[in-house]
Amino acid sequence: MSRFPRMHGMTLAAGGFIENLRAERLTADPTDLSAGRIWYNETEKALKFTSLDSSGGIVLHAIADEAQLAALAGRLSSVEQTYASTEFVEAKIAALGDALEYVGSVTPGVDEANALDLAALGNTSTGAYYKADQKGYVRVGAGDPFFVNRKDGLLFNGAGGVDVQDNTNSEVDGTDDYVLVTGSTDTGFTVDLAPALKARIADLEAGLANVAGRVEALEQGASSVLSAINAQRFVYQSSAAAVEHLVDHDLNSLFVAVDVWTEGGDGKYRKDIVDIEETNASRVTVRLTESAKIKVVVQVMEAV
Repeated sequence: MSRFPRMHGMTLAAGGFIENLRAERLTADPTDLSAGRIWYNETEKALKFTSLDSSGGIVLHAIADEAQLAALAGRLSSVEQTYASTEFVEAKIAALGDALEYVGSVTPGVDEANALDLAALGNTSTGAYYKADQKGYVRVGAGDPFFVNRKDGLLFNGAGGVDVQDNTNSEVDGTDDYVLVTGSTDTGFTVDLAPALKARIADLEAGLANVAGRVEALEQGASSVLSAINAQRFVYQSSAAAVEHLVDHDLNSLFVAVDVWTEGGDGKYRKDIVDIEETNASRVTVRLTESAKIKVVVQVMEAV
């Protein structure tokens, strides 16, 4: 039986206190929580209590120790430093203002007398940026006119003047009788072959066409010659052995040269000296001493 009295409520006198108060010690947070309960979690080494939120629900709190409070203070200090740095950067950015603001294009005057007055433009604040849409002359107020190229940039500076952002010019040069270049940086360049070179190319093309025609004619002539030569020649081979062979060459010539090969017992043909009779302009008769197969070449010897 507990030797401590049970109390379900206690009211202290004004200015009263409880000496040596010790919260209940638990190894784990209790499950039967009610608002206002205080205990010490021995496992987590943390003093805890409960309260009610705005909807009447029970909320569990842990009282921070010295180390946790020190860590929180460090984090707060870091946040403050970051915020201070951000304010510094934002202030510098605000001080820059519009360092460069493209306004639009302008049209310079055609000569110094008609130079465009840039000071009369709608926006002449520092950083106002314009682009020249053609080459010509500009000035700033009563200042001297100066020349700008097409697409040059015109930037108002902090001293009330204008800086020219040069659109780098490119020069394109041709070569005599070979490459012709026309135009300018402002209008653009056109590169073409020089008329003299074009004429030379045309002559070469015409010459090549002429050579091609001559080659074609030579090929046709050679073909005709070969056809004529072949038309003056006749080749014959007998299908069976015989002592007399009639060779109808149909070359219509009485001036022919005849070569005869006879087949030997080994099946090979050898050029032979045999009796050859010019029977008529279209036939020769070959007579052998023994029956054999023959090969014959008849060639017209008259001029082609």
